[in-house]
Order: sequence, then C-alpha cells, then structure tokens
Amino acid sequence: MKIFTLLLTALICSNGLSQRTTELRAKVLDQEGNKVEFGNAAVISEKDSSIIKGGLVSDGQLSITGITLDKGLLLVKAIGFLDYYQSISGILQDSIIELDDIVLSTNDSLATLNIVDYKPAFSRDGDKIIVDVENSGMAASGTVIDLLRKAPGVLVDANNNVSIYGRGAARLYIDGQLITSNSLLQSIPSQDIKEIQVIKNPGAEFDAEGGGGVINIITKSNNLEGVNGTLFGGSAHGRKWFHSGGGRINYKKGKWNTYAMLNNFWGQRGSSNDYFRTIYQENGDVYFDNEIETVWRSRLNTNLRAGVDYSIDSLSTLGFQYKALYNDRITNAENTNLIFDDSSTLSSLQTSTESHSSLVNNGFNLRYRYKNDSTGHVFLTSVDYSKFSSANKGTIFENIVGVNANQNDKKSDNQNNIHLFTAKMDHVFRWKKKFSLSSGLKHYTTGNNSSNIFQQLENNQWENDTNLTSGYRFKENVSAIYTQFTFNSDKLNIRTGLRGELTSTAGTSSETNQLVIDTLYFNLFPTAYFGYNVNKDLVLGLNYLTRFSRPSFQDLNPFVEYIDSVSAFIGNPFMRPSYTHRLQLSATYMEYASIELAYNRTENEVLTFVDRTPSTNAFIVQDRNNLYSESFNLDITLPYETKMWTTYNGFGYNLAQAFFEDQGTIKTLKRDSYYFYLYNELRLPGKWSIQATFWYSSPGLEGIFEYGAIHGLEATITKKMLDDKLVVSFVANDILNSYVEQGKSVLDGFVVNYRDRYDTHFFRLNLTYNFGKLKSPDYRDKSGNAEEFNRIEQD
Repeated sequence: MKIFTLLLTALICSNGLSQRTTELRAKVLDQEGNKVEFGNAAVISEKDSSIIKGGLVSDGQLSITGITLDKGLLLVKAIGFLDYYQSISGILQDSIIELDDIVLSTNDSLATLNIVDYKPAFSRDGDKIIVDVENSGMAASGTVIDLLRKAPGVLVDANNNVSIYGRGAARLYIDGQLITSNSLLQSIPSQDIKEIQVIKNPGAEFDAEGGGGVINIITKSNNLEGVNGTLFGGSAHGRKWFHSGGGRINYKKGKWNTYAMLNNFWGQRGSSNDYFRTIYQENGDVYFDNEIETVWRSRLNTNLRAGVDYSIDSLSTLGFQYKALYNDRITNAENTNLIFDDSSTLSSLQTSTESHSSLVNNGFNLRYRYKNDSTGHVFLTSVDYSKFSSANKGTIFENIVGVNANQNDKKSDNQNNIHLFTAKMDHVFRWKKKFSLSSGLKHYTTGNNSSNIFQQLENNQWENDTNLTSGYRFKENVSAIYTQFTFNSDKLNIRTGLRGELTSTAGTSSETNQLVIDTLYFNLFPTAYFGYNVNKDLVLGLNYLTRFSRPSFQDLNPFVEYIDSVSAFIGNPFMRPSYTHRLQLSATYMEYASIELAYNRTENEVLTFVDRTPSTNAFIVQDRNNLYSESFNLDITLPYETKMWTTYNGFGYNLAQAFFEDQGTIKTLKRDSYYFYLYNELRLPGKWSIQATFWYSSPGLEGIFEYGAIHGLEATITKKMLDDKLVVSFVANDILNSYVEQGKSVLDGFVVNYRDRYDTHFFRLNLTYNFGKLKSPDYRDKSGNAEEFNRIEQD
C-alpha cells in the first residue's frame, strides 16, 4: 500500500511539457479475462521516471486524460497483480488513443497472505502515534475537534484548547503547516481527514516553539481532475443553540488547481465561574466569594481560504493563497463578589460588563515548490504577509454596597494592530532509500501597536482613568536555520537535527515613550531519535529534544483587564520564553502496543500568579516566569482490533513539581496524577457505526494550582447513505455533564479556590454531503508565517 500512497501523492504534481493533450483508453483484464475492478495508472517519463499524468482503473476501464508528452512509459498497478509496463510513443498524434487490452498477471507471492478489508485504526511509526481516520468509523465523527477528543492521550478542554497528557499544550498542524486559529477545527468535516499524527517528540523540521508536542492532521490527497466539493452543517444545543456550516470547492484542470473553503460559526455559549479567596490576617480572616455568569454570542465567526496552484512543469509548482478571518462577538458577564469576615458582611460588589469585540485578519502567501522523485530533491520557498486588527469596547457597571457604598462605572476601549512578515526556504535530499538530509532558513518580523483607554464616570461625565490607561508598541525579529539527518535500515532508525534561532525583541510604552523591554538572544535546539528493531515485532527507542515557548503578543502588553474594583488581570512585558528539555525511552510491540518513560524539565515556565495588595485586599492576576518545573511520565497503550470492533486503551502517570518564588521565598509544589483513556468502535451492518470514548484525569498539578479530578464521556452514531455521499452523525458530548474544572492555590497569606463549568454538555446533529468526483479538499494553510500568527490570541 505504501507504493500506492507514494504514487497518488506524486500525481498531484503531474503535468506535461506541451499544450496539446491526448486521452489514453484501454481495457484492463486479469488472466482469466475478467475485469480488474480498481487500480492506478500513470504515464511516466522514460528519462527520469517522473510522473507526467495519472489516472485510474475502474471496472476494467483505464483512462488517462490531459497527456502533453509525445513519448513515455505506461505503468498500471492493482492490488494482487504484478506491475505492468508498456512503452508508448506518438501519443500526441490523436486526441483519443485506444490501446490493446491490458492483461495483468497475478502476484503469486500474495496467495499465502490473509488479506482483509480493514487496517488498524491505531498504529505507531517510530516515535509517533497514527490514528487512521479515513478507514475507520471516526471519519464520520463530525468535526476535527470531535476527532481530537478521540485521539489517544489528547485532551481537549472546554475552550477547544488541545494538549497532550503529561506534555502540555500541543502545536496543531494541518499537513505540516501550523494552523492560525483553533476555531477552524470546529468546521472542517472529519471525513475529509486521512489521519492524525500525535508526535510527542517533534524533529528539527518543526518550529522550536511549543514544549507540549505536535499534532499533525493529514487531509486526504487531491489527485483527480475536475470539480468536487463538500457542503456541511451542524446544529447543537447546550445551554442555548449554536451552529456551524460552510463548504469547500476544488477545481483542477491541466496545469491549474484552484480551491476555496468557507466556514462559519454562530450561536450562543456560556460559562459559570466561582472563585473563593481566603485572606489570613491577625485581626481576623477576610473572605471573597466571586460568582461570574458569562454569556457570549458569536454573531459571525468566519474563516475564508482561497488559492490557486500553477504547475510550471511536471516538477515545479507556483502557488498563491489568500486567507481572511472575521469574528464579531457580544459578551455579557454578571459578577457578584461578596466580601465578608467571620462575623458580618463587609460589602457586596455587583458588576455587570457588556463588551463588543471584533477581529479582522487579511493574509497573503506566495510559494514555490520543486519535487523530483527520481533524484530525491524537494525544494520549497514561501513569502507571507498578514495584518491583524482587533477591537474590544466595553462598559463596566459596578455597584458597591456596604460601608463604602458608591457607584463605580468604567468604560474601556482596547485596540490591537499587528502585522507579520515571514520568508522561509526548505530543502530535502533523499538517496539510496535509506538516507535523507533536510535543511532550511526562516526569518520573520512582527510589529504590534496597541492601546487601552479606560474612563471613569465622574459627576455624570466620562473622565480618563490615567491609572488604567496605557499604550504599547512591540517589535520582534527572529531568524532561524535548521538541518536534520535521517537513516533507516532493517535494524536501525536514526533521526538527528539541530535548529538555531536568533531573537531580538523591543517594547516601548506609548504613554512614557520609554523602552520597557529590549532583549537579544540566540538558542540552539538539538533533537535526536534512535530506534533499534530487536526483531520484527519489538522496537526500542530513545528520544531527546529541546523546545521553547514564547508568550503571546497580547500577554506581553501591560494592559489591565478590569473585573471589579478588587479583581483584575494585568499583562507582563518582562516575560521571557520558557525552555523544555525531554528525554524519553520507549518500547513498541507489533507497531501497536507501547510503553514510554519520559523526563521533562522546563526553565522559565510561564505560570499564572495571584498577588494581593495588602492595603486594599485587591487581587492582581498575572502571568510570570517561574524558576523551573520538572515531571516524570509513564504512558502505556494497548490497542486491539477485529473486523467489527476496535478498542484502544491508554494509561498515563505523571509526577510533576514546580519551583517558584513567592514573596521572596523559594517554594516547591509536588503532585502526582494519572490518566486513562478508553475508545471503542462497533461497525454494524447497513453502514452504521457507533463510537464511544471515556477518559478520566485524576487530581494533579498545573503550575502553582492543584486541580481536581475531571472525566468525560462522548458518543457518536453515524450512518452513510446515497453511496456514501451523505453522512449523518449524531454527537453527544459530555454525556454525564461532568466536565468541571476546579482546584486551588495556596500562597503566602491567602488561598484561592476556583470552580469553572463550561457549556460542554450538548447534543449535535451533523450533515455532510460530497459532490463531484471523489477527491479531497486542500485545507492546508500554505503560509509560512502560521507559527508567528498562532501567538496572536484569536479564540
């Protein structure tokens, strides 16, 4: 099957050298004269074996259209038969050429094999887990977010943030390109996905950003000419109704391939958040009981991606892509903050916040790709420019009841303007089917001009609050270079790489015109993997890598997010990147079952801290760098599969500890936790399938907060109709209504407890309809600046 995959992938770049075109036709039969039901065919160059044009064998009929080369070699492949070659010439003399019947010989080496019509849904390739979506019932799960909830060891929280257990937040890629917004995953149909790769230890070819590993989502390849597309829509009901819908269309003809996709999300979601703070003081303890009810209405959340690819020749492709993002949202939050001591209520704060946020992004990408299968050379280069603008205008009505009763109303106007420019080049060279060497260069620059204006209502007049008003200008330049070497043999698999990044950062206060941050640093990030095949069933592996994480652009802004008069979030322009080192041992049996043992150490990890102002008992929440943290991980996976049933069982154990400074004292937090994951799928007659996932995470440690146990149960029922063109799925999410995030943090002189419940308990109906020829969409973000764009908080 690997040769089929390689062939179909190569067909994407198929093109001729002349404008005249010819169609080849022939009957394809077996040795007994029966029609060969399915196969692949291609006209290839006799000079370098590059593919000129590809086609299919369907129901005994071969057809290859759009041939522009006058001489070549015809190759026909089909499962169970030997490869067939035939030299052809004078192709361009006629518009249609009928060849003599092609008779394929049976491959006797396959006679002793027990061939079945399914393959395992879960497998491993070296140090990555592969989830086969295309050939399993997961293809009808609904959306990519639904798929990720079923991936082993992957956690998706209430806000669709994705992490890998024991590793942290994951970097999400589609076909090797970092996605710019998780909201995109809510509207891509799951049946357009080929596989999901969970890569806990990514190599040097991936950006060094992110210590939590990589999840690479592979879409189905787009090979056939003509028009095809998908229409999809879904409605769900949790607290209220919310919806998603859209479509994509692809047209490929000759040298041109055009595509466009549009998805929308709209509706109402909500959350309930409780925060209980206890302050210990000599004259009596004081308590703060916050209850916040938040409702946000997405009036329009739209993603658009459109582009065109032009095949210069059979080896080279030039492409252009435009992408746009627009989000318009209304948020209402009702906050009740009761302040009391052991004897009486001191005061009560009733705060109502109404805000309107909008976000607009326009981006452009120009790229060039050269691929020569015969020489093993691949060269890619791209240039990107994106402009990102956001605005958030809100009004805060606060009524203070108690000893110091008064009305404390405010207005805020927050503006962010960010631009990104990125240029990159990558080159890959493979030889002797065992060796490959890849290398690349990348440079990006970004600028951010932001402002935050606060106004206080004084004597029925809005006056600027100089304590909360601020402005910020930020600029960052990063230059990167990497190289990676791989070697694969029957016994040994090696991958070693090194990535270097030079970063310069400057941040200036618009209010004082003073430089508040000015840094220049260079880092090297080595990666290595060594795999040894003890025998055909057992593989031992050793991984080492270094990664780092930069703060988001908005988190570096020293803005104040006002909650009430005693609660606020504030940005931190002095945060530095965090650096992660990881060492992992693994053993894999029969490419399925595995056991992994890993050690992680992160320096300067960004944690959320809570500070108290003694004079007013006000609380300030801010992200800051800690000293370091470390963890030990144990992961065990046990899959099993039959023709009708698939089960995948995973178990994880994590021992974590954090070292940080609190009020001048170095403190240590240490906690262990465990996790298990159960996935089961039943494939039933009549193209019905049922999938169910249950997972449980015990209490554990995240930064300076100890979180409580959490678990979830999801199920999906799917039905395929109209020759698989129409797929109907019913998704039940958080069936037990058990997803509640809760925990506490014990700091010097006070304790903070939290309990957050989100709109995760819902039921959704999805409809997906495919039209045109059976080929897949290209959701891939072709841009080279997605790594930087991802640091912009958009969701």
